[in-house]
Amino acid sequence: MRWSLALLALPLLQCGDSTPARECDLATDCAADEQCVRGFCIAIPQDAGGRADAARDAARDAGDIGVDAARDAGTDVAVDTGTDAGGPACGPGDVASQPLVLYEFDDGDSPTMVRDQAPAAPNVPLTGDGSGVLVEGGRVTFVTGRLTASLAASDQLVEALAGSGSMTVEAWIRPVDFVIEDSIGPERIITLSRSSADRLFTVGQDEMDFVGRLRTNRTDFNGTRCLDAGPMPEFDAGVPVRPRSTLFVSGIDDLMEVYQLVLVFDEAEGRPRAYLNGSPMADRFPCIEGRLNWMTGEHQLGMGNEIDFPTSDRQFEGQVLRTTIYDRPWDTAEVNCWFAAGPDAPVLP
Repeated sequence: MRWSLALLALPLLQCGDSTPARECDLATDCAADEQCVRGFCIAIPQDAGGRADAARDAARDAGDIGVDAARDAGTDVAVDTGTDAGGPACGPGDVASQPLVLYEFDDGDSPTMVRDQAPAAPNVPLTGDGSGVLVEGGRVTFVTGRLTASLAASDQLVEALAGSGSMTVEAWIRPVDFVIEDSIGPERIITLSRSSADRLFTVGQDEMDFVGRLRTNRTDFNGTRCLDAGPMPEFDAGVPVRPRSTLFVSGIDDLMEVYQLVLVFDEAEGRPRAYLNGSPMADRFPCIEGRLNWMTGEHQLGMGNEIDFPTSDRQFEGQVLRTTIYDRPWDTAEVNCWFAAGPDAPVLP
Protein backbone atom coordinates (compact mmCIF):
# COMPACT_ATOMS: atom_id res chain seq x y z
CA MET A 1 0.00 0.00 0.00
CA ARG A 2 1.34 3.44 -0.94
CA TRP A 3 0.76 6.06 1.73
CA SER A 4 -0.74 9.06 -0.01
CA LEU A 5 0.33 12.66 0.62
CA ALA A 6 -1.49 14.51 -2.14
CA LEU A 7 -2.88 17.82 -1.02
CA LEU A 8 -6.07 19.70 -1.44
CA ALA A 9 -6.49 23.20 -0.02
CA LEU A 10 -2.93 23.93 1.06
CA PRO A 11 0.44 22.94 -0.43
CA LEU A 12 2.58 20.52 1.54
CA LEU A 13 5.61 22.43 2.77
CA GLN A 14 9.08 21.11 3.31
CA CYS A 15 11.10 22.43 6.21
CA GLY A 16 12.05 26.02 5.47
CA ASP A 17 10.58 25.87 1.97
CA SER A 18 7.38 27.05 0.32
CA THR A 19 7.23 24.57 -2.58
CA PRO A 20 5.12 21.41 -2.63
CA ALA A 21 6.91 18.19 -1.73
CA ARG A 22 7.85 16.29 -4.89
CA GLU A 23 6.87 12.71 -5.55
CA CYS A 24 9.67 10.19 -6.05
CA ASP A 25 10.25 6.55 -6.91
CA LEU A 26 14.05 6.48 -6.54
CA ALA A 27 16.57 8.34 -4.40
CA THR A 28 17.89 9.96 -7.57
CA ASP A 29 14.53 11.70 -8.07
CA CYS A 30 15.31 13.93 -5.07
CA ALA A 31 17.86 16.68 -4.49
CA ALA A 32 21.21 15.98 -2.87
CA ASP A 33 19.97 17.15 0.55
CA GLU A 34 16.74 15.09 0.36
CA GLN A 35 15.72 11.45 0.68
CA CYS A 36 12.86 9.52 -0.92
CA VAL A 37 10.56 8.26 1.85
CA ARG A 38 7.24 6.57 1.07
CA GLY A 39 7.02 8.21 -2.34
CA PHE A 40 7.95 11.82 -1.42
CA CYS A 41 11.17 13.81 -1.15
CA ILE A 42 11.81 15.04 2.40
CA ALA A 43 14.85 16.75 3.88
CA ILE A 44 17.72 14.55 5.04
CA PRO A 45 17.90 14.59 8.84
CA GLN A 46 21.16 15.84 10.26
CA ASP A 47 23.24 14.74 13.22
CA ALA A 48 23.17 16.78 16.39
CA GLY A 49 26.38 18.42 15.22
CA GLY A 50 24.64 19.73 12.11
CA ARG A 51 26.44 17.54 9.60
CA ALA A 52 24.47 15.62 7.00
CA ASP A 53 25.07 11.92 7.57
CA ALA A 54 24.46 10.54 4.11
CA ALA A 55 28.06 10.40 2.91
CA ARG A 56 29.30 8.85 6.16
CA ASP A 57 26.48 6.39 6.81
CA ALA A 58 28.18 3.14 5.82
CA ALA A 59 31.45 3.98 7.48
CA ARG A 60 30.09 5.37 10.74
CA ASP A 61 27.11 3.11 11.55
CA ALA A 62 29.28 0.56 13.32
CA GLY A 63 30.69 3.29 15.53
CA ASP A 64 27.34 4.70 16.63
CA ILE A 65 26.69 4.69 20.35
CA GLY A 66 23.60 3.11 21.85
CA VAL A 67 20.89 0.91 20.42
CA ASP A 68 21.27 2.33 16.91
CA ALA A 69 24.38 0.23 16.30
CA ALA A 70 22.58 -3.03 17.05
CA ARG A 71 19.41 -2.20 15.14
CA ASP A 72 20.82 -0.27 12.18
CA ALA A 73 20.41 -2.89 9.49
CA GLY A 74 16.73 -3.32 10.25
CA THR A 75 15.71 0.27 10.80
CA ASP A 76 17.83 2.59 8.65
CA VAL A 77 16.06 4.70 6.06
CA ALA A 78 17.92 6.35 3.20
CA VAL A 79 20.37 7.86 5.65
CA ASP A 80 21.30 7.29 9.24
CA THR A 81 18.97 9.43 11.34
CA GLY A 82 20.95 8.84 14.52
CA THR A 83 23.46 11.03 16.24
CA ASP A 84 27.09 10.05 16.51
CA ALA A 85 27.17 10.65 20.26
CA GLY A 86 23.66 10.00 21.48
CA GLY A 87 22.14 7.02 19.72
CA PRO A 88 19.20 7.12 17.32
CA ALA A 89 16.80 9.98 16.75
CA CYS A 90 13.93 7.49 16.96
CA GLY A 91 13.39 3.92 17.98
CA PRO A 92 13.86 2.22 21.35
CA GLY A 93 16.30 4.14 23.48
CA ASP A 94 17.07 4.95 27.08
CA VAL A 95 14.45 6.03 29.60
CA ALA A 96 14.92 9.71 28.84
CA SER A 97 13.97 9.21 25.19
CA GLN A 98 10.88 7.07 25.82
CA PRO A 99 7.29 8.38 25.76
CA LEU A 100 5.24 9.32 28.79
CA VAL A 101 2.17 7.67 27.21
CA LEU A 102 2.04 4.84 24.67
CA TYR A 103 -1.05 3.15 23.21
CA GLU A 104 -0.42 0.30 20.77
CA PHE A 105 -3.80 -1.50 20.96
CA ASP A 106 -2.36 -5.01 21.07
CA ASP A 107 -3.76 -8.33 22.29
CA GLY A 108 -3.72 -7.24 25.94
CA ASP A 109 -6.24 -4.47 25.29
CA SER A 110 -10.02 -4.52 24.84
CA PRO A 111 -12.86 -2.13 23.92
CA THR A 112 -13.35 -1.46 27.64
CA MET A 113 -9.68 -1.09 28.69
CA VAL A 114 -6.60 0.08 26.77
CA ARG A 115 -3.30 -0.03 28.64
CA ASP A 116 -0.74 2.71 28.70
CA GLN A 117 2.37 0.72 27.80
CA ALA A 118 4.92 3.43 28.59
CA PRO A 119 7.17 1.99 31.33
CA ALA A 120 7.39 5.06 33.56
CA ALA A 121 4.83 7.23 35.35
CA PRO A 122 2.32 8.56 34.74
CA ASN A 123 0.21 5.52 33.99
CA VAL A 124 -2.78 6.69 31.91
CA PRO A 125 -5.02 3.77 30.87
CA LEU A 126 -8.12 4.42 28.80
CA THR A 127 -11.58 3.00 29.47
CA GLY A 128 -14.39 2.69 26.93
CA ASP A 129 -18.05 1.86 26.87
CA GLY A 130 -17.44 -0.96 24.39
CA SER A 131 -20.16 0.33 22.07
CA GLY A 132 -18.86 1.15 18.60
CA VAL A 133 -15.21 0.73 19.71
CA LEU A 134 -13.21 -2.24 18.41
CA VAL A 135 -9.67 -2.96 19.62
CA GLU A 136 -7.76 -5.63 17.75
CA GLY A 137 -4.70 -6.20 15.60
CA GLY A 138 -2.73 -3.19 16.76
CA ARG A 139 -5.44 -0.58 16.18
CA VAL A 140 -8.65 0.83 17.61
CA THR A 141 -11.60 1.40 15.30
CA PHE A 142 -14.16 4.05 16.20
CA VAL A 143 -17.65 3.88 14.71
CA THR A 144 -19.31 5.41 17.74
CA GLY A 145 -18.07 5.67 21.30
CA ARG A 146 -14.79 6.79 22.81
CA LEU A 147 -11.94 5.95 25.17
CA THR A 148 -11.29 8.17 28.20
CA ALA A 149 -8.70 8.37 30.96
CA SER A 150 -9.64 9.14 34.54
CA LEU A 151 -9.23 12.67 35.85
CA ALA A 152 -6.61 11.51 38.36
CA ALA A 153 -4.46 9.81 35.70
CA SER A 154 -4.93 12.75 33.32
CA ASP A 155 -3.81 15.15 36.05
CA GLN A 156 -0.53 13.29 36.35
CA LEU A 157 -0.01 13.71 32.61
CA VAL A 158 -0.88 17.42 32.81
CA GLU A 159 1.62 17.90 35.65
CA ALA A 160 4.37 16.15 33.70
CA LEU A 161 3.82 18.14 30.50
CA ALA A 162 3.36 21.48 32.24
CA GLY A 163 6.41 20.79 34.37
CA SER A 164 8.50 20.11 31.29
CA GLY A 165 7.07 23.06 29.38
CA SER A 166 7.37 21.10 26.12
CA MET A 167 5.49 18.22 24.52
CA THR A 168 4.98 16.05 21.45
CA VAL A 169 1.84 14.14 20.47
CA GLU A 170 2.03 11.62 17.63
CA ALA A 171 -0.97 9.76 16.19
CA TRP A 172 -1.08 7.30 13.30
CA ILE A 173 -4.61 7.24 11.89
CA ARG A 174 -6.74 5.93 9.05
CA PRO A 175 -9.86 8.06 8.43
CA VAL A 176 -12.94 6.43 6.93
CA ASP A 177 -15.30 9.39 6.55
CA PHE A 178 -15.07 12.97 5.27
CA VAL A 179 -18.48 13.97 6.62
CA ILE A 180 -18.55 15.87 9.92
CA GLU A 181 -21.87 14.95 11.50
CA ASP A 182 -21.62 17.86 13.93
CA SER A 183 -20.77 20.80 11.69
CA ILE A 184 -19.57 23.12 14.47
CA GLY A 185 -16.27 21.46 15.29
CA PRO A 186 -13.64 18.90 14.25
CA GLU A 187 -13.84 15.25 15.20
CA ARG A 188 -11.60 14.30 18.14
CA ILE A 189 -8.79 11.87 17.36
CA ILE A 190 -6.96 12.52 20.63
CA THR A 191 -7.73 15.32 23.06
CA LEU A 192 -6.76 16.55 26.51
CA SER A 193 -9.80 18.65 27.25
CA ARG A 194 -12.81 19.41 29.39
CA SER A 195 -15.40 20.25 26.74
CA SER A 196 -15.76 21.43 23.16
CA ALA A 197 -14.68 24.93 24.25
CA ASP A 198 -12.03 24.15 26.90
CA ARG A 199 -8.89 22.17 26.09
CA LEU A 200 -5.16 21.86 26.57
CA PHE A 201 -4.55 20.20 23.20
CA THR A 202 -6.54 18.44 20.49
CA VAL A 203 -5.60 16.60 17.32
CA GLY A 204 -8.65 16.17 15.12
CA GLN A 205 -10.21 15.84 11.68
CA ASP A 206 -12.30 18.61 10.14
CA GLU A 207 -13.79 17.16 6.94
CA MET A 208 -10.75 16.99 4.60
CA ASP A 209 -8.36 18.79 6.97
CA PHE A 210 -6.37 17.72 9.97
CA VAL A 211 -6.57 20.15 12.87
CA GLY A 212 -4.23 20.86 15.76
CA ARG A 213 -5.19 23.05 18.71
CA LEU A 214 -3.01 23.90 21.70
CA ARG A 215 -3.61 26.20 24.65
CA THR A 216 -0.97 28.55 26.05
CA ASN A 217 -1.06 31.69 28.16
CA ARG A 218 -1.41 33.57 24.84
CA THR A 219 -4.60 31.79 23.70
CA ASP A 220 -8.14 31.44 24.93
CA PHE A 221 -9.30 28.32 26.79
CA ASN A 222 -10.18 26.65 23.49
CA GLY A 223 -6.74 27.13 21.96
CA THR A 224 -8.32 28.79 18.94
CA ARG A 225 -7.85 32.53 19.45
CA CYS A 226 -4.83 34.64 20.33
CA LEU A 227 -5.45 36.88 23.31
CA ASP A 228 -3.04 39.47 21.90
CA ALA A 229 -4.49 39.57 18.40
CA GLY A 230 -7.37 41.95 19.05
CA PRO A 231 -10.82 41.62 17.50
CA MET A 232 -10.83 39.22 14.57
CA PRO A 233 -13.23 39.75 11.65
CA GLU A 234 -15.53 36.91 10.83
CA PHE A 235 -14.86 37.45 7.14
CA ASP A 236 -11.90 38.66 5.11
CA ALA A 237 -12.87 39.85 1.62
CA GLY A 238 -16.00 37.75 1.86
CA VAL A 239 -14.10 34.57 2.81
CA PRO A 240 -14.63 33.07 6.29
CA VAL A 241 -11.51 33.42 8.44
CA ARG A 242 -10.56 30.46 10.58
CA PRO A 243 -9.69 31.15 14.22
CA ARG A 244 -6.23 32.49 15.02
CA SER A 245 -3.71 30.09 16.58
CA THR A 246 -5.38 26.99 15.13
CA LEU A 247 -3.09 24.82 13.00
CA PHE A 248 -4.85 23.54 9.91
CA VAL A 249 -3.15 20.67 8.16
CA SER A 250 -4.71 19.81 4.81
CA GLY A 251 -4.14 16.49 3.16
CA ILE A 252 -6.87 13.86 3.54
CA ASP A 253 -7.18 12.83 -0.08
CA ASP A 254 -7.73 9.08 0.29
CA LEU A 255 -9.96 7.32 2.76
CA MET A 256 -8.46 4.22 4.38
CA GLU A 257 -4.92 5.54 3.84
CA VAL A 258 -2.60 5.82 6.83
CA TYR A 259 -1.39 9.23 8.01
CA GLN A 260 1.08 10.32 10.67
CA LEU A 261 0.02 13.43 12.61
CA VAL A 262 2.41 15.16 15.01
CA LEU A 263 1.75 18.19 17.25
CA VAL A 264 4.79 19.73 18.99
CA PHE A 265 5.25 22.53 21.49
CA ASP A 266 8.82 23.59 22.27
CA GLU A 267 9.10 25.88 25.29
CA ALA A 268 12.12 27.56 23.68
CA GLU A 269 10.03 28.47 20.61
CA GLY A 270 6.78 29.35 22.39
CA ARG A 271 4.58 28.31 19.45
CA PRO A 272 3.18 24.95 18.35
CA ARG A 273 4.34 23.08 15.27
CA ALA A 274 2.33 20.50 13.30
CA TYR A 275 3.42 17.84 10.83
CA LEU A 276 1.64 15.61 8.35
CA ASN A 277 3.57 12.54 7.18
CA GLY A 278 6.92 14.02 8.19
CA SER A 279 6.48 17.44 6.59
CA PRO A 280 5.89 20.61 8.64
CA MET A 281 2.76 22.65 8.10
CA ALA A 282 2.49 26.39 8.66
CA ASP A 283 0.50 27.96 11.48
CA ARG A 284 -1.64 30.38 9.48
CA PHE A 285 -2.34 32.71 12.41
CA PRO A 286 0.47 32.36 14.97
CA CYS A 287 0.19 33.96 18.38
CA ILE A 288 3.16 35.66 20.00
CA GLU A 289 5.37 33.31 22.00
CA GLY A 290 3.72 31.76 25.05
CA ARG A 291 4.05 28.93 27.55
CA LEU A 292 1.99 26.01 28.84
CA ASN A 293 0.02 27.56 31.68
CA TRP A 294 -1.87 24.32 32.34
CA MET A 295 -3.67 23.55 35.60
CA THR A 296 -4.85 20.20 36.97
CA GLY A 297 -8.31 19.17 38.09
CA GLU A 298 -10.36 19.80 34.97
CA HIS A 299 -9.06 18.11 31.79
CA GLN A 300 -9.09 14.46 30.75
CA LEU A 301 -7.32 12.57 28.02
CA GLY A 302 -9.65 10.97 25.50
CA MET A 303 -9.86 9.45 22.03
CA GLY A 304 -12.71 9.20 19.56
CA ASN A 305 -15.01 11.91 20.92
CA GLU A 306 -15.08 14.96 23.17
CA ILE A 307 -14.81 14.56 26.93
CA ASP A 308 -18.24 16.06 27.66
CA PHE A 309 -20.08 13.79 25.20
CA PRO A 310 -23.07 13.68 24.72
CA THR A 311 -23.28 17.41 25.46
CA SER A 312 -20.71 17.86 22.68
CA ASP A 313 -20.63 15.21 19.96
CA ARG A 314 -17.40 15.25 17.96
CA GLN A 315 -17.29 11.60 16.88
CA PHE A 316 -14.17 10.51 14.95
CA GLU A 317 -14.86 7.67 12.52
CA GLY A 318 -11.77 5.72 11.60
CA GLN A 319 -8.82 3.88 13.08
CA VAL A 320 -5.96 4.89 15.36
CA LEU A 321 -2.96 2.62 14.93
CA ARG A 322 -0.65 4.05 17.58
CA THR A 323 -0.48 7.11 19.84
CA THR A 324 2.48 8.45 21.81
CA ILE A 325 2.89 11.50 24.06
CA TYR A 326 6.31 12.85 25.09
CA ASP A 327 7.34 15.52 27.59
CA ARG A 328 9.93 16.87 25.17
CA PRO A 329 9.73 18.44 21.71
CA TRP A 330 10.58 16.48 18.58
CA ASP A 331 12.59 18.29 15.95
CA THR A 332 11.93 17.76 12.25
CA ALA A 333 14.59 15.05 12.02
CA GLU A 334 12.88 12.94 14.67
CA VAL A 335 9.46 13.44 13.06
CA ASN A 336 10.95 12.30 9.75
CA CYS A 337 12.59 9.32 11.41
CA TRP A 338 9.35 8.06 12.94
CA PHE A 339 7.45 8.64 9.69
CA ALA A 340 10.01 6.61 7.77
CA ALA A 341 9.89 3.85 10.41
CA GLY A 342 6.11 3.58 10.18
CA PRO A 343 3.31 2.83 12.68
CA ASP A 344 4.53 -0.68 13.48
CA ALA A 345 8.07 0.34 14.46
CA PRO A 346 9.04 -0.68 18.02
CA VAL A 347 8.79 2.21 20.47
CA LEU A 348 10.21 0.38 23.49
CA PRO A 349 13.25 -1.93 23.75
